[in-house]
Amino acid sequence: MAAFLNKDGLWQIHKFELTHKHHAPSPSKSRYVPTFRDVPKFVVRIVRDLIDAGVKQSQIYHALANQLNGFENIPFLLKDMHNAVQKDSCKEFDEQDCHSMLQYFAKMKEANEDFFYSWTVDEANKLKDMVWVDARSRVAYRDFGDVVCFDATYITNRYELPFANFMGVNQHGQSILLGCALIRHEDSETYKMGYETMVGVHG
Repeated sequence: MAAFLNKDGLWQIHKFELTHKHHAPSPSKSRYVPTFRDVPKFVVRIVRDLIDAGVKQSQIYHALANQLNGFENIPFLLKDMHNAVQKDSCKEFDEQDCHSMLQYFAKMKEANEDFFYSWTVDEANKLKDMVWVDARSRVAYRDFGDVVCFDATYITNRYELPFANFMGVNQHGQSILLGCALIRHEDSETYKMGYETMVGVHG
């Protein structure tokens, strides 16, 4: 729409386009638009090989920036790279490992009824997220659960799954564990599930 101020001091429209065209952003700006961000499969494979060799993802991302003469020339963000590697790793999640973990939690539940565990699966019936809370953590929450900190900065080595924990602080100023989770996707839906599960357990 284009308009001008006429002699009477009123805005007058002299051009109006009913159809809207979505213009692709410039290469330097596309990295800020999720629709245009994509991590090529060959990059994911290289990143996974480097991770297996002990290189941190942040170091890999900085190396890419050096190769491409600046972060603005990388068509994706560090978070995108992390999520792409995580998603690719989850495809290889060993079913035997999942089965063993569930068996272990079932035994923990048999030994103590206050032990809690819950999990979700995806459309392919693969493990998606797992939350567990032991009896000691449930007691600690009753005494020190007025403030809870959620930390998802830890990554499991083999499957690149974020390990999240719910922490509190006791009367001595010491950190105490209130619950744990393995999560596949670091998004609002997953975090909401984790919080709602924890509130339900300790409620």
